[in-house]
Amino acid sequence: MLTRSQVKKYKSSGNQKRIIFYDLETTGFNPYYSSIIEIGAIDNFGNNFSKLINYFKRLDDKIVKITGITNELLDKKGSMPKNVFRNFVNYIEKYSYHFNYNIYMVSHNNDGFDKLFLKYQFQKYNIDLPKNLIFVDTLRLAQLTMDNLKYHNMNSLCKYFNIINQNAHRALSDAKSLKIMFDPLLILFKQKYGSKDIDFILKKIYNPY
Repeated sequence: MLTRSQVKKYKSSGNQKRIIFYDLETTGFNPYYSSIIEIGAIDNFGNNFSKLINYFKRLDDKIVKITGITNELLDKKGSMPKNVFRNFVNYIEKYSYHFNYNIYMVSHNNDGFDKLFLKYQFQKYNIDLPKNLIFVDTLRLAQLTMDNLKYHNMNSLCKYFNIINQNAHRALSDAKSLKIMFDPLLILFKQKYGSKDIDFILKKIYNPY
């Protein structure tokens, strides 16, 4: 919970935006038919969110190998999807009474993956996402800014920035790595385009010319 002095400190430093770095682990790549089995997030105030989600079928061996998430782990520590999604909405809306601004949801391949899963999975369970969310895709940011690289996936960027992802393909660990990666991406963007304001970045990503 932020204290009054912390809120004052953030606002006086110009940090008046809530930025949430998040990642999902899923049972597949199809946002219409696959399921979310883990949500991990960390915001610019250091608040974490990490939840495993029950899956009522057997996980594909490939997903187990990639993520390290097993059927036994979900049975033991997973929670019901609707409960996790409601808790995630509560996490997203944390401090909203302090900061009357849009909330920025940052993920890697947000446009092609994470945002779509959030949209359709939350619809499935009749849970509304907050209306003031703005999604930021760091894959697009990296592609726009770092044309010297052939690959812009998380693994390649972590290697480029010397970021050690202690538990790759687990949601919270990936979200923490993304948060670390975001600052140098902003610096590179500013060097190229003269600003690191997040709203300017979004305009440039979707209107590059």
